[in-house]
Amino acid sequence: MRLDQIALRGLRGYGYHGVLDSERHDGQEFGVDAVLWVDTAAAAASDDLSLTVDYAAMAGRLASADITVPTCRSTSLSSLR
Repeated sequence: MRLDQIALRGLRGYGYHGVLDSERHDGQEFGVDAVLWVDTAAAAASDDLSLTVDYAAMAGRLASADITVPTCRSTSLSSLR
């Protein structure tokens, strides 16, 4: 199976978390870059966008997981179709 690369780079957001009290109180800007390796063969063959990654959903999940939530965690992006 051949995998294709889908990248979303430069997602920016403001969050209120960090190690220092001032980071949690005053906030700071965070940046996120993401690269997904996905099989896009079905989407390409059928020209059906519902069979590939939804960029808006991907950006939304990354923003809520990595920027606004005050913990570090890994987020599954499997539901982006």
